[in-house]
Amino acid sequence: MNKYILTLLAFVFITNSILAETIEHTVILGKDYQNDVWFSLENGILQQENKDNWDLAFQSGQRAGVLVNGQKGMKIWVVPNSNEDSFSNPVDTNGMSATWETAVNSEESWHVGALNLGKDGYITDGDFGWGYYDLSTHYIVGSKVFIIKVTNNSYKKFMIETLAASEYSIRYSNLNGTDETIAVIKKKDYTGQNYAYFSFATNSAKSREPLSLNWDLVFGKYESLIPTGPGKFMAYPVTGVKSNLSIRVAELKGVDPISVLPPAANDEKYSEVITTIGSDWKTFNQASNEYTLPTDLAYFVYRHMEDAPELIVYKIVFKEFSGSAEGIIKFDLTPFGITSVEDFPGLSYGIHPNVIGQNESVNFVMNYDNMLENIKVQIISMDGREVMNKQITTQSGLNAIDLGAMNAPSGMYLVAVTIGNKVYHDKIIVR
Repeated sequence: MNKYILTLLAFVFITNSILAETIEHTVILGKDYQNDVWFSLENGILQQENKDNWDLAFQSGQRAGVLVNGQKGMKIWVVPNSNEDSFSNPVDTNGMSATWETAVNSEESWHVGALNLGKDGYITDGDFGWGYYDLSTHYIVGSKVFIIKVTNNSYKKFMIETLAASEYSIRYSNLNGTDETIAVIKKKDYTGQNYAYFSFATNSAKSREPLSLNWDLVFGKYESLIPTGPGKFMAYPVTGVKSNLSIRVAELKGVDPISVLPPAANDEKYSEVITTIGSDWKTFNQASNEYTLPTDLAYFVYRHMEDAPELIVYKIVFKEFSGSAEGIIKFDLTPFGITSVEDFPGLSYGIHPNVIGQNESVNFVMNYDNMLENIKVQIISMDGREVMNKQITTQSGLNAIDLGAMNAPSGMYLVAVTIGNKVYHDKIIVR
């Protein structure tokens, strides 16, 4: 049995045919990767923003992550022994770079920014890094004073005083205490978005991303921890792809990216780590001074939704990366449909191949623990004409049944599979 059918039988869901032909997409980040670009797997590019037009980002919704725009050189340090009452105290920055606690945004979760110091209070007993959850007031109370490197020659003393009634109250000044400023960021102003983006230059927050339900991936620069020795890492800006909340990504290496099919939706290969795609789908070749892309790598991406009867899994295969001169990324995107079979737990079936030439044979493939009788497979043109009608009895376990040649004009056809009193639908394309 060929490798395509064996891959197909790995599904614990029905795997429908390709819903549309593969489409090549182009994302342009610009010279020196000057833009962040938000992308929808269904609708393509949604929005782009200059990557440097913000300093801190404050999470909306029910969480309390606070990001730092590290890719443009911003850094944070925690003032030693600081607490909610120490903002006005003088700060001696001797030894700051060498010994003070510091952090970067998480590469695994949107919920943990640099100011969270590696902690998500919802799973770390109310400790959010920058503050703690107060059981008596139900506020998150700031407990750390930070020094923030805004530019090469500019530093701010900063703290989040509270997150109360869905409003962040922040306070900052110059290191010597002058120009003290207070600002409020209201979560309700960013309902449906992941973050509100704050700028020290304007002392205000802004919207700079689409609604969270509308986008799946964001292309751009971010900080990654690069190993520099045993147990040592350095934060370094890289260019790559982060996935949104609830997006699951499987990275498959050592595969034929053209023919490989998606893992089952519940396969452990899928991860919600936001940098599963990340930046390592390309390698810089010092000899040629160009980027090279592997020829045995594919990603599968879908949005996880509880109790969804069907979903679309998208295959991503990167084709080109131009580097910093233009920041061009090209990739192929192919959608696959997956539908659960609630009436027959453990059953998987498919039509293979699902894109064929005229007069090529079609196979019906099924895997099930029990024998099933009187399965009807119909192939119907879009105008309702029946092209094929086969009655099938399967044995328990693996079945691969040749349905014969598709003697039909080019176009899309519906496949109706009747099992018992249930009818399941699929599609097939004749080229």
